[in-house]
Amino acid sequence: MILVYNIALLLTAPIWLAYALYRIIFGTWRSDWQHRFGFVPRSSRPSVWIHAVSVGEMIAAIPVIKALRKQRPQSYIVLTTTTPGGREIADRQAAEWVDQIAYFPLDPFAWIGVRRIRPTVLALMESEFWLNAQWFAKRQGATVLLLNGRVSDRTYRRAPRFRFYYRAALGLIDQALAQTQTDADRLTALGADAARTVVAGNTKFDEALDETESGAQWKTTLGLPPESKLLVTGSSRSRMEDDLAIRAFVVIAKAVPSLRLLLAPRHLDRVEECLAACREAGLSAVRRSAISGPHDHPVIVLDTFGELSRIYSAAEIAIIGGGFEPFGGQNLIQPLARGAPVIFGPHMHNFRDAAHMAKSEGAGFETNSADETAKLCIRILTDDALRLSLSEKARRLAKANQGASERCIAAISATLSD
Repeated sequence: MILVYNIALLLTAPIWLAYALYRIIFGTWRSDWQHRFGFVPRSSRPSVWIHAVSVGEMIAAIPVIKALRKQRPQSYIVLTTTTPGGREIADRQAAEWVDQIAYFPLDPFAWIGVRRIRPTVLALMESEFWLNAQWFAKRQGATVLLLNGRVSDRTYRRAPRFRFYYRAALGLIDQALAQTQTDADRLTALGADAARTVVAGNTKFDEALDETESGAQWKTTLGLPPESKLLVTGSSRSRMEDDLAIRAFVVIAKAVPSLRLLLAPRHLDRVEECLAACREAGLSAVRRSAISGPHDHPVIVLDTFGELSRIYSAAEIAIIGGGFEPFGGQNLIQPLARGAPVIFGPHMHNFRDAAHMAKSEGAGFETNSADETAKLCIRILTDDALRLSLSEKARRLAKANQGASERCIAAISATLSD
């Protein structure tokens, strides 16, 4: 299979090589471009190589990395990512815990990266399968792990067309730690060894809380009065979701005059679009990066990396993006862990189990429109006892599902010699 795969890569080289060069010259791959071709910094000794493709996977990897560093301080940890967003999070939140951060090599050049990184463990986060990287790592004697493994509904529907690839890649996984039983069943159906596939939970529940930054402190940082209430719309994916949040906010603010809205687009290239949506609704908005003290803007547009998860600690309620249109949803675990009840749309298939748990425990609510969202928010924000009860349920749910990172560390440690 590895021979057939690389012949296919060779035959399609003009396409993917042209794409890579375009991204380097005109796109977002210019920084450390040589990493894409395998020329990552050389590891000074055998390493634990953790790969997290983008922002979501990086957030899942960070509690694992922190636990690994605390339990095995002698380990040499290499962290790779694919996207600039993932690199930004890695540089901000993981740099002090790892020995090296780099971009993941394109698979045709994985053999170069493997020789330079020298992994004893290659740990892939969530749903990353790279046949060459896995094959060459195993040829060098490394153990290949899948951590926080998941298979989305969309991937599972499309997988039969690429079953040969999944079967080969999953056959190179020494142990798969799945988020849920559904994910474990799907992984084995696609080719993972059932005897080496276990349910370990979701490491995003273990994301560390910064206890030094309270909700009150964040309101001060954001230039908000201490008595204000904050509605956070996290990781909105489209103009439709921005408009839904803005329309709901306008209605809620009539009943709760102290309410402010923080609008956080999933991708920062949408910041201008969010600002335009506010202007068209007649609302004054300010960029987060422009705040230096108290202000009167009813809307803040988050234009910085790495702050959203901590800002949730100041939120009375969080509206989760990605679910009001069929994008699959975004991370609702972060606001729950910080005591913010969550509201999301009907398309949460990438976070199906977390969304189901949130609804079952009374800490999450599904809505379909701005009016429905507004009515729910008014009910919560005008009833302090209800709001505090929902906040406690959110924290309790997050705490009850912690521990996945420790199970990941146990799998890594089992392959390492002292």
